[in-house]
Amino acid sequence: MIGGSEPLTHEAANHAIRATLRPSDRMRIGAEVEWLVFDPTRPGRPVLAAETAEAAGDEALPGGGTVSVEPGGQLELSTPALDGPRALVAVMEQDAQALAGRFARVGLVLVPLGLDPHRRPRPSLDAPRYVAMERHFRRESPDGVRMMASTAALQLSVDPGATPLRCWRVLGAAAPLLSALFANSGGPGDGSARQRVWAATDPSRTAPVSTGDPRAWVDAVLDARVMLRAHGSSVVASSHRGSFRSWIDDGADPPTAADLAVHLTTMFPPVRPRGYLEVRVIDSVPAPGRSAAVAAVWALATQDRIGDEVIRIADEVPDLWHRSLAAGMSDRRVGEAGRWLLDAVANAVEPDAPALARCCRSWVDRRPATGRTWPGAVLALAEPA
Repeated sequence: MIGGSEPLTHEAANHAIRATLRPSDRMRIGAEVEWLVFDPTRPGRPVLAAETAEAAGDEALPGGGTVSVEPGGQLELSTPALDGPRALVAVMEQDAQALAGRFARVGLVLVPLGLDPHRRPRPSLDAPRYVAMERHFRRESPDGVRMMASTAALQLSVDPGATPLRCWRVLGAAAPLLSALFANSGGPGDGSARQRVWAATDPSRTAPVSTGDPRAWVDAVLDARVMLRAHGSSVVASSHRGSFRSWIDDGADPPTAADLAVHLTTMFPPVRPRGYLEVRVIDSVPAPGRSAAVAAVWALATQDRIGDEVIRIADEVPDLWHRSLAAGMSDRRVGEAGRWLLDAVANAVEPDAPALARCCRSWVDRRPATGRTWPGAVLALAEPA
């Protein structure tokens, strides 16, 4: 965490932002698994954050994960960082099953779906960060409230190894394919409805960054509008309405290094540098999809041949993001590239993890979930207890 209470200079900000793209001496992968929470007897009833927290309990999970609650009552499981995809899937699914059992005991279900198809967004956490974020989004970007309270994702974080710029470039090039492959929101044949909500949420902080170019990341962070500032050990809404760059130049009330640290946590590009690389484009998906996604991100980060081909595809199809958001796997170019990617991943992981390879091969042919049939199709996705 960046610290310090002295006024921040442009040089210091540049250095701190670039430091989020640093090499690692090992390769690990971790996950944040989110679910929407429903009462199956009254599917339209909001399950608020306090009810989710009570159902999750505070007993240790068998796989060593920890739980938190998102503003709309979504549940989040955070795993440890582990040394490979097989180890991650094992602990992730062990903890997912334990959590599904806890929720079943109080009459609730965990649904792996990227976007709530019916209930209105209702933020219900009073933590200072979320109160300030909601206030910002209601003023600047109403889609942000839906993002906070109605979406669920599978976020995967991977160490970048000895060449962080290369790893970042590969994952950025693959992001449109991963979004399409694991779209689990909206209608069949669509791209990810969840990702479209994110794309519409304050593009100054959610738009794709030209990965592989640290200057582009520095500029994205400095040009994003300020949302929060540090306040002791907490945060408050910032009174500065412009970019972080303009805030540094504000002689009356310039930001500190602590304010930059807070600002970095409000950046939500498809792939976010944080010392490790956080892939944020995958919808919440059922267990086989989680396994396939973990295998894909690991292979992209560790297999040069796969990374080279993904970069070539992205260079050849410059509107890949637009195609992915609009039509997902039903777009010919996106579909061809996505199917190639999961097949290549399956071949790469098969010697050490044949079960993950099977998940990759079966996932690419699955029928995406739809929120248009309510509530049966949604509740049918619930995690087995």
